[in-house]
Amino acid sequence: MNLLTVIPLARGIFKETLTYFTKETPRVGQAVTVPIRGKKVIALVVKVEPVADLKQAIRSASFVTKK
Repeated sequence: MNLLTVIPLARGIFKETLTYFTKETPRVGQAVTVPIRGKKVIALVVKVEPVADLKQAIRSASFVTKK
């Protein structure tokens, strides 16, 4: 499982970067489709990290993750 950081390529998105969990392994610079507020939006991948490397940081985060 990987943690993707993406930049949405759509108007009206007020976040510069968003983070998603995925089983796929896209390359940095690749365009992917991500869900934002019930719509599918094209986004540019800027970082791909394996979750195994970040497991402890995710568990101790100050926010709650959805299943």
